[in-house]
Amino acid sequence: MMAEIEILTGLPAGTKSGGGRRADARPDDWDYLIGTKAGRFWWRRAMMCPCQGSADTDQANPVCPLCRGTGYLYFPPVPLASDGDPDIAGHAMEMNDGGDGISVQAWISNVTYDTQIFERFGKWIFGTALLTTSRHNRLGYRDMLEARDQLVVFSQLIRASGNAEIVITGHRSQKGLWTRVHSVNVLRTLTTMYQEGTDFAVTDTGTIKWVITPPASGTLLSLHANFHPRWVVLDFPFAARDTLVSKKTTRTGVEEQFTKLPVRATVKLDFLVE
Repeated sequence: MMAEIEILTGLPAGTKSGGGRRADARPDDWDYLIGTKAGRFWWRRAMMCPCQGSADTDQANPVCPLCRGTGYLYFPPVPLASDGDPDIAGHAMEMNDGGDGISVQAWISNVTYDTQIFERFGKWIFGTALLTTSRHNRLGYRDMLEARDQLVVFSQLIRASGNAEIVITGHRSQKGLWTRVHSVNVLRTLTTMYQEGTDFAVTDTGTIKWVITPPASGTLLSLHANFHPRWVVLDFPFAARDTLVSKKTTRTGVEEQFTKLPVRATVKLDFLVE
């Protein structure tokens, strides 16, 4: 007696063939899947900050008022767009509150993690991932995509500065927050538990402001919080994969037409980008 078969070698039951076979997927099919199945992200374009042009160090100015030491400035993918303006297909574009990002859809896959977790019990540090978006969304180096709906938990230690605000310093630093905080689960020292709303508040920009007198400088705080993952583009996003495709026309029979292909990039969480 033949065992129950659980593999699939053709189309799913009840699915009609679209006619013909292709070794690739049509770009419009990718855009349809991304637009209906993928997650929502705020997409910000990146450009180098002029402060990187220091003749002495060729590095970003750590106290630059524009980029705050990151070396990069962010602006909306369509610089002069306004909330509600139509995109290429006539859909109303949605812009974030800061006016520097537009909502797009993208797939996140192949998420990796830091293997050093096996040396530090109890900590999980994310690494890189692959992000695929529409062929019309031409990602660039250092562009940022912030997940709108996903919330991820993280825990870190912070060395209090004595200031009224815990700012974002990134790079897994104890001098401040790794990334923008959405909400706080626990914030405490060895002896004191702080309550959100009574002792501190999370600001619109994702920092933490003290309502009470801040802990003394040097006090070690433990934070357990939620954040929307912010992914930074690290490698060339495969825009060079664009190609010429043969297409039938009523006038000439067959014509080569330039076609954009889906964009895939390697991305990394913002607080892990050095």
